Amino acid sequence: MKQRLLALVLAVGCVVLGAGSVILSVGEDTKPPEISVEEMAITYVEGEDYSSLLKGISAKDSHGGDLSDQVFVDRVIPLDNGKAVIYYGVIDRDKNVGTAVRKVGYVQKVPTDTQDNEDGGISAGQDDKQDDIEGDAEPAGEEEELKPDGIRPAISLTAESAQIKAGDTFDAIRYVKDVVDDKDDKNTLYRHIHVDGNYDVNTVGTYELRIYVSDSEGNTSDVKTFSLTVQ
Repeated sequence: MKQRLLALVLAVGCVVLGAGSVILSVGEDTKPPEISVEEMAITYVEGEDYSSLLKGISAKDSHGGDLSDQVFVDRVIPLDNGKAVIYYGVIDRDKNVGTAVRKVGYVQKVPTDTQDNEDGGISAGQDDKQDDIEGDAEPAGEEEELKPDGIRPAISLTAESAQIKAGDTFDAIRYVKDVVDDKDDKNTLYRHIHVDGNYDVNTVGTYELRIYVSDSEGNTSDVKTFSLTVQ
């Protein structure tokens, strides 16, 4: 009799614990907040504060409500076409992270020693810098306006190859010129750019990377081959 009573008590205890676990699981917030990006013309000048980049940015959370004032600029990735990709982030009270991206105009500050001389000539420093830029990447060639390939997205690059010195940083996204799709906007597409292939910025050699983009329906673009040379 005592054994049956003990078994009944244990069974009831298991049911109570199970119900408690379900309640805790249901109450747990695992959904990240959503960042909304308003399309607008923005130009960011290198070195300025990020206030201009936060214009038109808002965020909402299912539990925490409006988190717009907590959105931050995670990083700025300059491209080679006078543009930059801005990565945004926001964290809710349950440590869920929401992200978004936006492309803006980008102006790189020119050091004073590379500006034109008073007589209208260009300083030697600027000539050297221009040579470095030209040697860094090979142009991918002129392209027509990028359009989706039917229901498939499309991607174009600013260059087909790049050279860096061993130990330098490398981000393939800065070589993405544009992405388009028949349904998804650029903000969505930039979050789904894929870079396949292994490389080591600390080891001299030439590495072949494959860059493409996918849309929210799983369609993928043609793969662009990119050659990275570490010297």
